[in-house]
Amino acid sequence: MMITTEGGRIEIPNTGVSLEIPPAALEREQLIEIRIIPTNYQKEEALPFARNSSVVVELLPSNLKLLQPTKLILPHCLVLKKDCEWKATVYTSHHDEDNQPLWKEDIQTLSQLNKKNCVIWLQSFSWKKIEVDDEIVEAKNILLYAARRPSSIGADVYIDVGYYWDLPDCQQKLTLKEVILLKLRTAFYKNGHLPLKMLFVRLSSSMWTCHQDEENPKEIQFNRVVATDEGFRTFLLKRQYTSETSSCSCHFKVGQESDLVDLRFPLQVPDNSSLMNIDKSVTEKRTSIVHPIGSTSTLDFVVIESVYR
Repeated sequence: MMITTEGGRIEIPNTGVSLEIPPAALEREQLIEIRIIPTNYQKEEALPFARNSSVVVELLPSNLKLLQPTKLILPHCLVLKKDCEWKATVYTSHHDEDNQPLWKEDIQTLSQLNKKNCVIWLQSFSWKKIEVDDEIVEAKNILLYAARRPSSIGADVYIDVGYYWDLPDCQQKLTLKEVILLKLRTAFYKNGHLPLKMLFVRLSSSMWTCHQDEENPKEIQFNRVVATDEGFRTFLLKRQYTSETSSCSCHFKVGQESDLVDLRFPLQVPDNSSLMNIDKSVTEKRTSIVHPIGSTSTLDFVVIESVYR
């Protein structure tokens, strides 16, 4: 986005990330860019609870010097303790493209840690992130979800029940590989180092059963939830017989120890005969298309891809 010497505001929609450039902060009109960097989360046994709990951004052009403090807002997914001082440490990295960041504490940059975000007053552009001390953190905000795998057709239906951190770059990982049935925001608490438990409760229809060999409940260990931005456990649901569409209500409980929340969602899955009818319909449409001599049938492949995606 082109920003003049009069300043301006840039935000990444639906993320909580924004940059406010005041008047006289730039020497001249500049093309300003800001993007969220997917983080390579560290899988360590003794990883601090609050580590990697904020968005990492890159500000361009790199190394741009600002004449006035510029406000950057980064969301985080932490639940902060009450009645204590909230403070974040700002880290910056100046590194060559395609290289790993070299994070250094930025002691010159002021910041203000709030309930849902951190405000940073920038003096220059680079990669930026924050870290928060475990001592002031009570929990992490996570989103619980239930999702049906797209390959679930006919009698066998695979349901993934899991979590992801409540950060904008985490949710995007699910949308391409899952049919999301339900999402519910909750907190994952540090005290007691308790695992995340997934308990299958019931299905509303006698046509459906949870596979008898399934472990129930299933768990994700505490250290994994702390260190990894997304995780799940899979349950196999079986349908005793099929109709063109078969639906029922599904009930799970998910949480830590006895503090479990309800995940209730409708489950509707087409059977193989439905897909055969779709395939037949597509085939009939294909045979009715007249192609000029010498032309290729690229449209056929586009139609088939859109049906099976």
